[in-house]
Amino acid sequence: MYNTEFYEVKFDMDTYDISNTANAPFYSFLGDRLYHPFNRLVYKDDFPILLSHIENENWEVFPIRLIAPNHSLVWCNTKIMDVSDNKCTLHFLPLDIAYDVVTNIKNSLFSYNYILESYDDEFFEYDDNRQIIEVFKIHRNKQLLFSGPIEDFERMLKNNTSNEEEKYEISNLINNIRLGNGFFTLDIKKNIIDDNPDMIHTLIKGASFTDDIGNIKSSGYIHLSSDMQYEIAASTQTDYLTGVLNKADITAKAIDYIDTKKLLNTTLVIIDVDHFKDVNDTYGHQAGDEVLRKVASIIDREAGSSSVVGRIGGDEFLVLFRGIDNMEDYREYLRGIKNAIHIAFPADKKDVQPYVTLSIGCASYPKDAKNYSDLLTLADYALYLAKKKGRDRYIIYNEMLHDSLENIRNGKSSSFSINNRRASSKYEIVCDLMNKAYTDTNYTFNQFLDDIILDLEIERINVYKGTPYEFVKSCGNTITPVEQLKKTNVYINSPVYQELFDDKGCYVCNNNIYFKERDYDIYKQLTDNNIYSLIQYKAFDSNNTPVLISFEATRKTIGWHPELIMLLGLLSKVLSQFKID
Repeated sequence: MYNTEFYEVKFDMDTYDISNTANAPFYSFLGDRLYHPFNRLVYKDDFPILLSHIENENWEVFPIRLIAPNHSLVWCNTKIMDVSDNKCTLHFLPLDIAYDVVTNIKNSLFSYNYILESYDDEFFEYDDNRQIIEVFKIHRNKQLLFSGPIEDFERMLKNNTSNEEEKYEISNLINNIRLGNGFFTLDIKKNIIDDNPDMIHTLIKGASFTDDIGNIKSSGYIHLSSDMQYEIAASTQTDYLTGVLNKADITAKAIDYIDTKKLLNTTLVIIDVDHFKDVNDTYGHQAGDEVLRKVASIIDREAGSSSVVGRIGGDEFLVLFRGIDNMEDYREYLRGIKNAIHIAFPADKKDVQPYVTLSIGCASYPKDAKNYSDLLTLADYALYLAKKKGRDRYIIYNEMLHDSLENIRNGKSSSFSINNRRASSKYEIVCDLMNKAYTDTNYTFNQFLDDIILDLEIERINVYKGTPYEFVKSCGNTITPVEQLKKTNVYINSPVYQELFDDKGCYVCNNNIYFKERDYDIYKQLTDNNIYSLIQYKAFDSNNTPVLISFEATRKTIGWHPELIMLLGLLSKVLSQFKID
């Protein structure tokens, strides 16, 4: 099973070359066959059938067999989506996936009904066409508990609390039910449904959607609890260096606020330390780490109790505000952060400590965008504008003053393209990186390495070239002195080490302890360079010079995931697009 999504591929009708616009699931299916023409991926007896459908402009679904990386045949439902400019676009859905999906749906429906009947919960349905919400008991043959206008339901909930913030969250819930805003949640430590004193917690969860004729439908469940045991505790995972939330947790919290709870007046603020590489190069990486710790502390302090702060990249932070509806209040917070940085890192003392400034971009939900992904794109765009205008400033996104979400999202804005790290999956990230390397002549090798570090969360990358291999460059969060890295040429070029590479030019070491008894010299060189585990690929640069790229973990051993190994293998092939000096 390769992916639960359909495959999309476009190929040239003359050469059968595959366009680099194929979707992520298809790249996953390709594996290391990236440069194979499309006709080599279709079973030989089925390719004439495919050509016949194309020639006769037959748009019906038909079955053909694709050849998997292990040479097995995968039956697929195939549909021609477009034939133009001598190129053909196809969609494939593997039949085993389609069968599994239907089976899983049937099993899930049975399981869900059985589970729901085990609880004494209530569920609700809302129909925008009738403007009526109905609440039922899940068992007892769907006993109707409430039926009436949604305004009456909102009034009933608010009458059971005197807390203004809880009333605000109830209003958010009702708006999300009525507007078709996807998934929503209301979580209140109080019984706001009835007068049962034993129940002290209310959880309402559901989802809205628009049907085929444009009507908004919403449904969900209401759970009352007498204890707090079912509640999932808030994440407390912090970034190892700065003490603020790590990337995974601040992202999860932002998605919860915006996509799940739909909390109005939620604002994303992206903060980037200007010219941070210069700080490391001039003052050293220990000083750089201290700058990041101090910047994080200042942001956390100045942003106040209405915010959550996290680190989302090497020198980049995300601040999540909620419940502030006045843009001037945001400006006060952003000015406070910027000015506090000026005080902590004054320009007149840059001979003894770094002079640090910040670039800041922000956007608000639902004023600017209706979901987390789009809001992050707009905040990222505002950050880009802040840097373009000279850094050391903040930009609050405004469609009237800047550009539309559609233009920014589709890459049509005059000078901005969405940063790769905003992609939602590793497959999409790798596709974006490859597309950039193959199509953007201004995209440099250093940018390529930096994007891999940040987007795929690799600790360090070392690059070697030539025969024998000699150290070229290093990048990442933990840099070893160049003189020390040059010594790694010894272990890389040793015959014992070279024999470890497979026929695809790949070697994976999950733990350097492997070498302790087998070849102590290699073990010592790895340890001296803080290499605990690694993935290495052999490739060639644009001059056809041999290159070895080493993806390394420098703090602990890592059991590298097969998916990541494959994706890094694809990226290693992109080295042929760069002249590596």
